[in-house]
Amino acid sequence: MKKLIRYTNRFMRHADWKDLVMIMLCACAAGVMWGLALPKKLHKAAVFTVTALFTATYLPEIMKFFKVNRL
Repeated sequence: MKKLIRYTNRFMRHADWKDLVMIMLCACAAGVMWGLALPKKLHKAAVFTVTALFTATYLPEIMKFFKVNRL
């Protein structure tokens, strides 16, 4: 756990406001996916949109995390 906190602190030293916004969007998309309760006819479109948002925000941030921490 201490190692994870150290990695996160190192990442946050290199992060700017855009990175934090992307992390928040990613967390929001994950929350929407988790609690999605729509009628069946809207379900596919919502899942596709939220999955696209999650992927578009998660991948750049995790790549930067690995680059900063050289994992």
